[in-house]
Amino acid sequence: MSRGNRKHRIYEDNRDRRAYLDIFGEALERYDVECPGYCLMGNHCHSVAHTPRGNISSFMKLVNGRFTQYMNRRHKWCGHVFGERFKAIVIDDTGYLRAALAYIARNPIEAGLVADPERWEWSSYAAMMGLRKPAPFLATAWLQRAFPAETVEESRNMFRDEVLRLPELDFDINEAVLADKQTSARV
Repeated sequence: MSRGNRKHRIYEDNRDRRAYLDIFGEALERYDVECPGYCLMGNHCHSVAHTPRGNISSFMKLVNGRFTQYMNRRHKWCGHVFGERFKAIVIDDTGYLRAALAYIARNPIEAGLVADPERWEWSSYAAMMGLRKPAPFLATAWLQRAFPAETVEESRNMFRDEVLRLPELDFDINEAVLADKQTSARV
């Protein structure tokens, strides 16, 4: 997760959001990172990224750095677009992966932007549900890894159910970040 500097918005318009996704897609390819889920919000963005190479820091440095350069050029700004360093959580089991993907999909609902997650254009949810063409970089095979079933449609139904029941699970990404930092500090 990356947040805007001083919690200000990251994108001025849809052209900026498209530019972010273009940069994000190029970085995924360059660093051989897979993305099974993302959501661009106003002042922050979420993604689930998988890499066997341990190169998430380099990947995010490229994404956030290039996007900052783009925004500064386009809008005649200077300085930081993103605030603190990106937040990263190690997802080491399928249940946690399911919750993280559902949390990301629910972000626009929780922010009051849409009533249904498939209506948010700047999220991978509708594509994973087969309602929209996926971005070329979206790793759609992850749906069946996270929600194993005999058919893609059954996996989609399981994902939809997880998204709908997430508030009952009381999953908080900020608490997960804190718990991950505490675990890392003990290792």
